[in-house]
Amino acid sequence: MDDLIFNCWEELTKMVNGGLVEDIAVIGVLIGLQFFYAGNALSKWPTKVSLKLLAQFLLLSLGG
Repeated sequence: MDDLIFNCWEELTKMVNGGLVEDIAVIGVLIGLQFFYAGNALSKWPTKVSLKLLAQFLLLSLGG
């Protein structure tokens, strides 16, 4: 059991040192910025934010 935990820890350390965390952070920021710009594409904001509107933002941010 100790070997399994050690091997998992070793693999996790390789991922962190290899830049995986930084890659995920950069991708997250880029998607967030696209989501922000998609929100700014609306000239008039609705009074309620629905699930349909969030799905449209997500599709617009990922697609465009």
